[in-house]
Amino acid sequence: MGDKSVRDILNRVLNAGKDALRVDLDNVTISTEGAEFHMEVNTNKETDSMATWFNTAKDGSGTDLQPVVDADGHVQVDVLSLPVSITEYDEDSGHNSGDKGIQLLAVRNDNNTSLADTDLDYAPIGVNSTGGVIGAGYDETENFTWFKEKNPISQHHQTSELAAATGQGDTAGTYYDADMDDYKNFSLHIQNTSGATGSNVYTVEASLDGTNYIDVTSDWFGVANVTDSDAWLEMNTVCVAESVRVKVVRSGDGGSTDGAWTINLKRLY
Repeated sequence: MGDKSVRDILNRVLNAGKDALRVDLDNVTISTEGAEFHMEVNTNKETDSMATWFNTAKDGSGTDLQPVVDADGHVQVDVLSLPVSITEYDEDSGHNSGDKGIQLLAVRNDNNTSLADTDLDYAPIGVNSTGGVIGAGYDETENFTWFKEKNPISQHHQTSELAAATGQGDTAGTYYDADMDDYKNFSLHIQNTSGATGSNVYTVEASLDGTNYIDVTSDWFGVANVTDSDAWLEMNTVCVAESVRVKVVRSGDGGSTDGAWTINLKRLY
């Protein structure tokens, strides 16, 4: 049996399989006596190599260190600690004097300049000179925040042009609706143009469901209708209707189609 064959066989026997005895062949002594074969494994011999961790700076300085393991062969490491001890708190837990935590930093931004670059970029929180968080609408001169309302209730009313019609011929009824939800009363300003021969008649109708309307001109304004004239109709009492509408009937036009009207609406909260 040649030396090469012996090393191959020993390598297979000693270093193969998960339950094999893992040894370095340099720690094995082999001898033969007649037909007998002897093998001795020296377990006290120092290993030929050892793992080394490097702690070398870019300038070449530093010390190379050897890893430390525990009794089970696990590498020991140090866990870095934060400068202070931080305690986690449950939701709704009470505050105690001396509680520690990580400081949430913000940027004082007296001039309310942009602290963000492009969409979806991270950005810091901005605060004013007293440390108050700056929100949308912040006025750096007055040091307070404006809030814009939809149909602003702070103005106590809402004004709109309900109708603006020109070149009108005969019609059995043209309707202009106004929603009265959230409003308590209203007024109408009618500006009329009858034309050469035609006549325009205006009435007001109201509904509790937004579908079925009745004529309330006489009950609310004391006149049956407004005919061929400008008019101001004012609802002084609380209006409980869901919606109101102005009905315009034009007749006697004679094909001239020169009737016109403008109706302005003011609703009060």
